[in-house]
Amino acid sequence: MAEQLTKWSVTDGTVIRHMHYGLRVQIPSGEIGVVDRVDIADDYVNPADWPAIGSVITVVGAGYAGSQLRLSTRPSHLNDARARTASNREATARAASEDLKSTQRIPVGQGHQIARDDLAAMINAQTTACQPARAALLADGTFVIWDGVVPAEQLARTYRARLRRTQRRGHPTLALATTVDLLFQAAQEPLRIAQIRPADKSWTFMIFLNADATAVLACTGVARSDPPAAPNTDAR
Repeated sequence: MAEQLTKWSVTDGTVIRHMHYGLRVQIPSGEIGVVDRVDIADDYVNPADWPAIGSVITVVGAGYAGSQLRLSTRPSHLNDARARTASNREATARAASEDLKSTQRIPVGQGHQIARDDLAAMINAQTTACQPARAALLADGTFVIWDGVVPAEQLARTYRARLRRTQRRGHPTLALATTVDLLFQAAQEPLRIAQIRPADKSWTFMIFLNADATAVLACTGVARSDPPAAPNTDAR
């Protein structure tokens, strides 16, 4: 069993689902925690502006309610946590990154696994983000495939909201509009979500696979910074 996240520990987590009560977030240990809607920010945040599914956010451990890990993304809580754990945060994040990078086969569902090369073989020309995503994967970028499935239409609504936000802010993306269209076309088909990040962490690529993780439906990329060799507008 993975070591539990201690209270006030700071780590990165990935949003895997929106619930009426808040966010479900997976941390590097594989444990899934809950960010209550009142702990997403210090002020009220409209659900339409919650972090998108697949986005990487910084969270702080807020203890356990029974066996359920509680998390917070409030800036005030993060500031308090950093003041308490500044001395070991870098070491913890580095260790978690190395653990994830060394993973060559990722469990998917009940007894199934997928290897790096198998995932790369499925990423072809579904969107213009596929080639850079595949290149990052084959260059030993980190990758993860989350257990569980989400209806394509739910993902489409989430990423449509993200598309609008990135357009307003002028944030670089790849094939985000095309991916939203493909997700809407898939309607209620259950999809799995995978994430690929290159070694320099300049981009985050989200891959949408069928429920059996045997085919890729779409791929999009969102910049974490301003990479020098990437387009700064959304490519359909």
